[in-house]
Amino acid sequence: MKIRVILGFILASVSQIVLANQDFLVDSDWLSERIDDRKLRVLEVRYHPHRYFTIGHIPGAQQVQRFKNLGDNNANPIMRFPSKQVFEKTLRNWGVNNNSTVVLYDDSGTTLASRVYFLLELYGFNMNQVKILNSGTQAWSSFEDMTTETTKVRKGNVALKDKNYDLLIEWQDVYSDVVAQRNENIVLLDARPHKMYTGEVIKHSILAGHIPGAINIVSMEGISS
Repeated sequence: MKIRVILGFILASVSQIVLANQDFLVDSDWLSERIDDRKLRVLEVRYHPHRYFTIGHIPGAQQVQRFKNLGDNNANPIMRFPSKQVFEKTLRNWGVNNNSTVVLYDDSGTTLASRVYFLLELYGFNMNQVKILNSGTQAWSSFEDMTTETTKVRKGNVALKDKNYDLLIEWQDVYSDVVAQRNENIVLLDARPHKMYTGEVIKHSILAGHIPGAINIVSMEGISS
């Protein structure tokens, strides 16, 4: 049976998905050996962005702020994906070129890094050049030093492609296929905390609960302030 998977609300943790090819996952040794590579661009997207300046970050890392850099703040809701032009400008400000090797990491089990990963794929960046640091800040800080110095880079020249609409789905389609038609060939995943899924807590939503038929796979458990 062909199963069409719709990722709801936030992307599920990439490191928790079993894939045949995991070349995109790298460890701290891999990164340490290449940290001085001039083509390397390291992007940190923390759940708690203040830690970039307080606890510190991997040397050379650019700070990614999830609300400022990864969503369209003029849209409703605000976390719709940014346009190609906006995201391209953001990447250039981080020093990303077409030939850059981009390493992503976070402090939330790759949940936030996966959104950057998806945006790069959505706009046609060469995904063979994109890596995710397995276990994020925990992996690096266990063996290597962090820094609180802000990284300055030369502006990049990356050129993105038009949005790949095959990777997207709108709420109207979810309503038609999942709610109205009860299509059993579609699996809807709700990656929010369980209390939001059950409706006990209403946050980033208008109504309590979840879309009928959605399965709760919590992607951000264990995150502390």
